[in-house]
Amino acid sequence: MRTVSALCCLLAATLFMCGGSVTAKQVYFGKCALNLHLHNLREHFNEMDRFIPQGDSSIALLDGDALNDIKPAESCCFLRQVMVFYLRSVFGHYTSKHPIVRRRCSSLANSFSSIEKPLTECHRRMMCHCGEETRLKMKELQSTYDKLDARAAAEKAIGEIQILLSWMEKPHDY
Repeated sequence: MRTVSALCCLLAATLFMCGGSVTAKQVYFGKCALNLHLHNLREHFNEMDRFIPQGDSSIALLDGDALNDIKPAESCCFLRQVMVFYLRSVFGHYTSKHPIVRRRCSSLANSFSSIEKPLTECHRRMMCHCGEETRLKMKELQSTYDKLDARAAAEKAIGEIQILLSWMEKPHDY
């Protein structure tokens, strides 16, 4: 009985000390509320970042300033479309010889899939406004991606996840 009590106390202490990575933060994208583990996403990215080739710095798929211009009303739709873009176009085409990168990339893909599902539900419930701004930004993103060699495009997109995460950490509610 003492062993069980001690283990419970140890587990509780561990969860308390790791609270930042255990609890989700509620983030709004327009009217859509998501519970995100942004700290974990950032941690996964940071662990693999040093192994990712940086590629051509003159080309940007995700421009932080352009992302910051997205209106809160369209942020849900934009994020949903970016998640779908990464899931369909990027993660499936990215390969790395580093086991850490493969594991973390897989974790990020699973996380992006988990984020995309409630966004799709918000979209279905008409809580995500998809306007011209989002359509144009996604068209530009896809066009730039398609102009690059498949491997270089995937590496570039993976390397720019930090830009997306920084944007996701900012408030997008109205």
